[in-house]
Amino acid sequence: ELVIAMNKTKTLNPLYNTQANVEQALYLIFSPLVNIEQDGNISSNLAESWIVNETQTAVTITLKSGLRWHDGQAITSDDVLFTLDQIAKIPDCPYKQAADNIQAKEKIDDRTFKIIYKRSFSGVLQTLFFPVIPQHIYNVENSEAMSITPVGSGPYVYDSMTTLDSVYLKANPDYFNGKPKIERIQIKLIPDEVSGLYSFKQGLIDMVYTTETEWGKYTNNETKPPYEMVAPIYEFMGVNFNKPIFQSAAIRNALI
Repeated sequence: ELVIAMNKTKTLNPLYNTQANVEQALYLIFSPLVNIEQDGNISSNLAESWIVNETQTAVTITLKSGLRWHDGQAITSDDVLFTLDQIAKIPDCPYKQAADNIQAKEKIDDRTFKIIYKRSFSGVLQTLFFPVIPQHIYNVENSEAMSITPVGSGPYVYDSMTTLDSVYLKANPDYFNGKPKIERIQIKLIPDEVSGLYSFKQGLIDMVYTTETEWGKYTNNETKPPYEMVAPIYEFMGVNFNKPIFQSAAIRNALI
């Protein structure tokens, strides 16, 4: 059994959650269409293949065959298109970039669909990194969608929950990438990230998700090795070139 932690949350619906360490835990239950690798390249996950047109204004995606939700029902194009509809409707959905530029969606068959965009952009494939949810489970009113017992297609299946204490997951024997080697995961519910770091230092949890400024503390600790992961976000700083001071390349380089 692996013990991890996440913040106490009002929902286990990944499209409504806005907390980073909860998002990481929910990816154990829900699968994205694609993965973003360490070098930034895109690899297949639920999606088997994709074709982006020459103008980068449309992408045609084919799902892997035989995909199943945790309840045994087949995963189809309808589920992906439903998920994109929900992302567009939910005001604070953290995956808004996946739907903001969509002009139209077209189902070709149960495994194939096409997304057409309003304008050309180079990050088409990166926007496919979002958790897909089953339409037959989550096609309910918003208030109900937030309280649904999670059903996904990821490596772990929701097992049970101890109120205000822990969520328990079990390995998915039918996971499309093979059954995980760790049989059970206990997710301890904590009030905040500071509590998670304290629990980690005390040995109460086996691993912790934290920021770059924090994980640097553990780089020389052989018993608690840190690992980096790619996130689908970037930081940007712009300067006002109308101000004379920023017209100097030396000043701009100094800011970097």
